[in-house]
Amino acid sequence: MAGRAVKGVALAFTGRTREAIEILQDVRREIVAGDLLWALPSVDIPLGAAMIHLGELRLTRALAVRPA
Repeated sequence: MAGRAVKGVALAFTGRTREAIEILQDVRREIVAGDLLWALPSVDIPLGAAMIHLGELRLTRALAVRPA
């Protein structure tokens, strides 16, 4: 599972975003099914970034950091 997660992150960084999302979503499902919730951030953060890059996820103003 960890190896596939690393592969998914590497694919995301090399522009193979669709493949990365497929792998990371699969790994995420395994993490949740195995109740390994401590491992979620290692997959959720790159998965979210890949989804934003592909346009499948959008940030809203509520999430944006505003300058002081």
